[in-house]
Amino acid sequence: MGCAMADKTNLITSGGVVTHMGTNQELAIDSDTLLQMVNEARKECGEKPIRNNDFIARIKDELEGEDYEIFVVQNLNNTTSGKAVMRVSQATRAEIDLIIQQHADYGLIDATKIDQNRIYIGLCYSIDKPVSSKVIEKAMRDNDGHLNRAAHDRRQASVLATNNALTEQENGYLGELEVSAEQRLNATDDRDETAFVDETLAVNTGTKKKK
Repeated sequence: MGCAMADKTNLITSGGVVTHMGTNQELAIDSDTLLQMVNEARKECGEKPIRNNDFIARIKDELEGEDYEIFVVQNLNNTTSGKAVMRVSQATRAEIDLIIQQHADYGLIDATKIDQNRIYIGLCYSIDKPVSSKVIEKAMRDNDGHLNRAAHDRRQASVLATNNALTEQENGYLGELEVSAEQRLNATDDRDETAFVDETLAVNTGTKKKK
């Protein structure tokens, strides 16, 4: 999750860093941040993510004649990729409001409304004052809860779909299916030191239950 801060004439959303810019500085929005927001929204809708190269190509097509720059950046695996940055000098409040409105569809929300949010928070912003660390920490904890619930729902749906498919095949399946799932960041993580998801989902003919 990333957060940004803006004064009355500037807003910046940049890769997970809380940033403030003065009224005489430039407003910068980079393609990495936008692509992250877009792909998070596409993931929620069950759509495939957009590759960076394709996203840069779309930016070039959509922003023809606008003020933006393309940079070549070095990746951790020693490869290179393009990165677009669009700048707006001395943005007015109306321009900031328009930017916020356009990005709201991709998960950008007002930091003061995080407590009211019931979905995953990708990016937040604040106007005139910094986002407190307590707000960011709460949003991160809430995000973990949202993601864990979503993962459980998908696993449960997968078990039910498998059960239905086996039932329709009429191959002697008795209608009793049990699936164990374990989720962690890395296969080498220590179970005693890392937060794990470890659950068993069971389906019986005509009923479903979670153990």
